[in-house]
Amino acid sequence: AIPGGLGTFDELLEMMTLNQLRIQDKPVGILNTKQFFNSLINFFDHAVQEDFIREEHRNNFMISEDLEELLSQMNGFKPVETLKWIADIKKESSNN
Repeated sequence: AIPGGLGTFDELLEMMTLNQLRIQDKPVGILNTKQFFNSLINFFDHAVQEDFIREEHRNNFMISEDLEELLSQMNGFKPVETLKWIADIKKESSNN
């Protein structure tokens, strides 16, 4: 994703959701030009702290202000193991 408007946010979040559900296993990259996405990134981090987003899913998307660095991060992408996080959720739910 590069800086943009509501359509960009919609597409970014859709790709992050598809990535989380393992419907697609491609990396999601955010080119944080002039720190455009800082508030959104902070929001995602806050959602992790409040247990609305799992940390491994937050870590599924790569962020950089430098295109070459971002592409390098994306080339090293490894998707989260679906069965592991689903098992973790079941275990966490049974402890509550």
